[in-house]
Amino acid sequence: MKAIETVHLTKNYDEILVLKNVNLTVDEGEIFGLIGPNGAGKSTLIKILLNFIFPNIGHCKVLDLNCTKNSAKIKKQVGYVPDEIRYYPNASAEELLKTTLAFHHIKSEDAIDPLCEALEIDKSIKFGEQSIGNEKKIAIACALIHEPRLLILDEPMNGLDPLMQKRLFEVLKDANEKGTTIFLSSQNLKEVQDYCTRVAFIKEGRIFKIEDLTKVRKKYMIIEIKAESFDLRDLEILGGRMLNVSENRVKFSYDGDVEKLLKTLSMMAIKDITIKNASLEDEVLDYYEGGHSDDALEIGI
Repeated sequence: MKAIETVHLTKNYDEILVLKNVNLTVDEGEIFGLIGPNGAGKSTLIKILLNFIFPNIGHCKVLDLNCTKNSAKIKKQVGYVPDEIRYYPNASAEELLKTTLAFHHIKSEDAIDPLCEALEIDKSIKFGEQSIGNEKKIAIACALIHEPRLLILDEPMNGLDPLMQKRLFEVLKDANEKGTTIFLSSQNLKEVQDYCTRVAFIKEGRIFKIEDLTKVRKKYMIIEIKAESFDLRDLEILGGRMLNVSENRVKFSYDGDVEKLLKTLSMMAIKDITIKNASLEDEVLDYYEGGHSDDALEIGI
């Protein structure tokens, strides 16, 4: 079963097109990332999945249920954390968690203490007296407390320090291993690469690539050289794809034979060289710096 499936989703506000023909599937059991800059359409896509707003064109399913016709059934099985958290300011974290359990008709409160301990939440402090980071942790706890089949997180790292970001992903990974599918939007490329199974890149409302992160590091290398002179034709014939070229420096991607690469480089008067395996950040920069055409926008795995 697909946890999420969208077909030709398009959303506009008057003349502003926010989502453009978005086709996306997320399998049950995945930790799936959605990467894009501010204004790319990430939050709009999530709001359509949760039936907070309606698409102009297309349709979507969550847990094999139509998002418009079965919204109530979907919400019983989904946990959701928005980018901006707004809870009752006079309620404590414990009261909010108990309210969430009651909403889902769960009588046992045994999960509250372990979850608060894992996320370092003080149960007694009122929500209105919490820091932005603590507000986010409480919201994540409320989204997880009923063990949802699908957890949707919109920029979950915002407001969290690096140590808590690491702790959060440990909690999310544990929930995933117990059967929760996780769909998160983020601008944190490193965290997404470390924990997600796949990631979709979105720009100006369009999904331009879906990447299998189990393969990204094996795909190619990123090489940057500084030399008195070099012939770009030699590197291009070898199979290198130019990412950035200046007077005495060139950056290119390469996925061919390493021995041939070293032989070609040895004939250049190189002053400095950097060779590394491709990362998720390189995938993004490769797209923006590599001069891809719009023909690349619909590819995926």
